Amino acid sequence: MIHFLRHYTARLWASLILTSLAVLIGFPVIGGQQGPWLAFWAALAGFLVFFFLVGWIGNTLGIRWIGILMREAGIWERAGNFRRSGKILKKAVSIFDSFLISPVAREAYSREISSRMARSYLSQPEPGPQAEGFVVAYLQRHPEDAEASDMWLEKSGSRGNLPGKHEDLVFALSDAQPENKDLQRMLAHACLRSERSDYQAIKIYKRIIEDPAPGDRGIVDDIAWRFYHDRRTDRLALQAYLTAFKADTNKKRLLVGMAACVERLAVGDRTSRTYQEAAKLISRLDETTLAKMRANFAPSPPQTAAAPDKKEALKTIARTLRTTASALSATLISARRATIGAYASLYHHVKTHRLTRPVSKWAVLGLAGAILVVLVINTAGHLISSQKTLPPPEPKPPAAIEVTDPFTLQVAAYLKMEHAEKFVATLKSMGEDAYYTEARSSKSNWFQVRISHFPTKEAARSHGEALKSKGIIDDFYVANYQKPGQKSE
Repeated sequence: MIHFLRHYTARLWASLILTSLAVLIGFPVIGGQQGPWLAFWAALAGFLVFFFLVGWIGNTLGIRWIGILMREAGIWERAGNFRRSGKILKKAVSIFDSFLISPVAREAYSREISSRMARSYLSQPEPGPQAEGFVVAYLQRHPEDAEASDMWLEKSGSRGNLPGKHEDLVFALSDAQPENKDLQRMLAHACLRSERSDYQAIKIYKRIIEDPAPGDRGIVDDIAWRFYHDRRTDRLALQAYLTAFKADTNKKRLLVGMAACVERLAVGDRTSRTYQEAAKLISRLDETTLAKMRANFAPSPPQTAAAPDKKEALKTIARTLRTTASALSATLISARRATIGAYASLYHHVKTHRLTRPVSKWAVLGLAGAILVVLVINTAGHLISSQKTLPPPEPKPPAAIEVTDPFTLQVAAYLKMEHAEKFVATLKSMGEDAYYTEARSSKSNWFQVRISHFPTKEAARSHGEALKSKGIIDDFYVANYQKPGQKSE
């Protein structure tokens, strides 16, 4: 908007000046022979011509100037002088943002110049914070640029771990480039290293599992064991177990996961080729072995942490209190000394100032008048009011609703509570009874997004399949119901 106003204001003033000069030169001839109305329409036509002419000249000069600077920056960049190249590129950007370039032309050339600028910054050995901010802003506008995103990930060292401050950008690049196998593989490794099973991680795992490359055997195995550790029994987990087991049949434990998936998958998923292959493998085992395997695949009960030693805890609290008291005492003494010094200096300055006496006199008079007004209003209020207003009764807390349905649908899990709250709000806006619970593990806390409560697993699966068919959720699994806000270990 600022660029729009800057450009058209400059064009307007330039057109007015040129039109005024033309009128001053040609008005005596036109006005004297043909009349004032013809002079008026001629001036208006001249203004329009000058307006478009000024815009065309500005665009032509600005774009040519930028082209010259870009070529010069490329020469310095190939020579290894990145500082000189960066200065020239900044000058080109300043011209691009100036009033010379019209908004239409700016929109047409913005992708080209921003791409060139981003690649120049990425080619520098040590780009500064300003360069990094420009590259991040460019990738946020153009996440489909595979070359620039790959260079940025390599430069920022994000191939081993997801960058916390740019995590959303990384996943946006993944969604914009689903065919970029190197990017998907790198993000899958990072998610597995962080033991992630949230919505974004599941989407990346799904791209790897459904279309594995020849060299993806190791990462598919890691995804299968991640699902095995999480006790997942959905269609994606079954495909991961089966793919990993077919690559190495010595992984007998994956048969346990397949047996649980074959038993618990919804009816709609049992017509797939993956289910048929897994069922064929499981059918070779007897019922006793299958029952034992399915029982072993049930989620493990939460472990209760051992109670800490009371004496050691009391000693630690006492030491902490002593340290805090000492630090607070020293801070208060320093603050007292600083306050006394500042007060003495301020008192001397105010006392010796020439405006102190008149200001004090009027301040006292104003304060007395204000107190008198308040007293009059307060007395009048007491005289007018005849009844005391009773405070409204305190609302009774709503009675707790006991939920007897034992099953619920878990549709996502996040490491950040705000992500869970955002997804819950989205589901509620669609009419779903959504909430989230907090689950604690040895390494991190997960905020699990869940939907409603159901009397049977079949009812829960049916509702989950309906949500998947509508595209509201990506995946789900049936879990035991917990009250909203309840924490689990």
